[in-house]
Amino acid sequence: RRGFQAVLATPAVNPGLAPSYRLYGFGRYASLVGRRVSGLEDTRALGRTAILKHPQTWQHVDTHAQLLTAAVVEAALYGNAPATIAVSVNGTIGAVSPTTSTILGTPAIHSIVAPQLLHDGANSIELYEVIGPADSPTLIRVRR
Repeated sequence: RRGFQAVLATPAVNPGLAPSYRLYGFGRYASLVGRRVSGLEDTRALGRTAILKHPQTWQHVDTHAQLLTAAVVEAALYGNAPATIAVSVNGTIGAVSPTTSTILGTPAIHSIVAPQLLHDGANSIELYEVIGPADSPTLIRVRR
């Protein structure tokens, strides 16, 4: 019981985020979750390339489904360098997390996006590499 009380008393890992977004942001760029992409993207920069797993998932979303598989975003990125990736849902950042390494040593992303950003029907999912200082990050679109 004392252990449970200690967990409840522990401050949030990313207290700067609204409580409904805290689960979806990790690392120094966590505060991006819930922000609009516009104004953060460097449209001149040439980003890395990725293969988005199951892209058709976001074309027919049912937000009332018992299992909201559209909240899961997975992709394989070309290259070897690890990165921090922001996942946008309909123009709003729904998750931020570091890449993991596949068995081949290439980076991959496995994120769960904030489900409240999804709507019934077609949704737009984009990936962005996040660079720069945490207080003024820049997003570079990942090409697909």
